Amino acid sequence: MGQKNTALRNRLRWLLTIMVGGAFIVAAYAKAVSPIAFARVLVYLMPGGLVGAASVRSTVLGVVAIEAALGAWILASGASRRSALTAGALLCIFSLVLVRLAMDPTAPACGCFALQSTGRMDAVFGLARNAALLWMTLWLLGTSGRPVPARVPWRRPREHAAGFTLIEMLVSLAIIAVILGLSVPTLWGARRAAQDSRHLSTMRQVAMGTMSYTADFADRLPYVGVPGDPRAPIVVEGFQTRALYFRAQALYWANLIWPEYLDVPRRFLERPILREGPRPPLGGIPEGIVVTEIFLTHCAAADSAYWRDDPSGRPVDLGFSHYRGMAVADIRFPSSKGLLIDGTGLSFVDDRGLVFTVNADMSAHARKLGDVFDPSLVVSRPFGAMTMSVMTTRNGLDGVDD
Repeated sequence: MGQKNTALRNRLRWLLTIMVGGAFIVAAYAKAVSPIAFARVLVYLMPGGLVGAASVRSTVLGVVAIEAALGAWILASGASRRSALTAGALLCIFSLVLVRLAMDPTAPACGCFALQSTGRMDAVFGLARNAALLWMTLWLLGTSGRPVPARVPWRRPREHAAGFTLIEMLVSLAIIAVILGLSVPTLWGARRAAQDSRHLSTMRQVAMGTMSYTADFADRLPYVGVPGDPRAPIVVEGFQTRALYFRAQALYWANLIWPEYLDVPRRFLERPILREGPRPPLGGIPEGIVVTEIFLTHCAAADSAYWRDDPSGRPVDLGFSHYRGMAVADIRFPSSKGLLIDGTGLSFVDDRGLVFTVNADMSAHARKLGDVFDPSLVVSRPFGAMTMSVMTTRNGLDGVDD
């Protein structure tokens, strides 16, 4: 009976070793393939003086390397006492960080295999996972160094369980590889789909907040410029921006709707890369100013005639009277007119070539670049207008482009 219990204990030890070591390897892999979410957590946690592109990148790489090396060490040593102690210490440190995230409802999501929309819920799921791993680690510590009986089929008789045999380690790695091959693509695809859905939902909320604003301001879309004078300094909440007319409109327009007309966390709107880092493109921006990453189309800041050419193909008379905030009534075909476009990461296109937009009828879309970019419809205009068909099209908000 005692030998059966010992054999069962050693089988359990073998299984828990694979689970703990594999968990660290999977965690390292998840951070490596999706470093942006983890980097946002680091920016949230690190002191202001340490925040910078280089320091964040180095920290991400360091954590990935440490987790991967620790997972490999646990598997190779058969959860030796030193590797288990190291794992326990690291789990305690990570759990303290998760507690910090769980205490703040506005904290960024940490990506703890939870597929949750908020940092708080993601941290709670991560704490539950860490608690389970910490229990496994403590159990492994309690059984480390005990003799292994001669009748255990996958071990040769020896005095102490010093580690795995080569065959056992290869089998463990093969099992983890199979699990990763089957689960990670599915989980990653599901996570990306959930993230896309949340992002489109947020953009739709922003569009609805925009329309709520228009109800109180004579049907006019938010506008931060000076009507009739695109060269005038643009002041937002007492802050004089350095951006040109259209670029300032795109970056700062959300200050007019948030938080009075839009009940979403500020981090969903912000574009921190423009404000932070060692050499930010738009440094010196007060903390109270929102620098958005969801752009309002440039067509909202100049009337439709501004975007048309005359019969000879030349731009129309660019009299400064064209520069003004547009009315919702100017949108003749709302289902065909882009109102918002996402600009995450200093680009309109994500790593899959998708562009996130919301039309004036509140419909949200994640589409390939070729579906929203038609070079024949793009026009180039002065004062910072971007040459993107969703942003600057020949008929503006007046109707469907010819």
